[in-house]
Amino acid sequence: MNNIENSYSRYFNTFNRRKGPLWQSQFRAVIVEDNETLLHIHRYIHLNPTTSGFVEKPEEWEWSSYKYFITEKRGLAEHKEISINSIGRYKRFVENQIDYQKTIKGIRRSLLE
Repeated sequence: MNNIENSYSRYFNTFNRRKGPLWQSQFRAVIVEDNETLLHIHRYIHLNPTTSGFVEKPEEWEWSSYKYFITEKRGLAEHKEISINSIGRYKRFVENQIDYQKTIKGIRRSLLE
């Protein structure tokens, strides 16, 4: 990731005759050590398009696997790492945080302005 970021930054800066970093922070990898953390990361990723205002519902995002998880029983069954095995419970777990995640994003945006 670092090489990609650096290469693209050099290209973009040269092309646009500018200097400085393009990215807010350095890429970081985190080891997911427990099921609870995995579930929260899963939810965060599935809600990103909704939080950013690209779609109203997470299943509307064309490139998301969320619709697979909430429409096909085997979607959850194939991912044994995810402890929620009911489609309805998983959908509620994810979608109950839409407003909260939008609020947090709005707060971050206003703090950075």
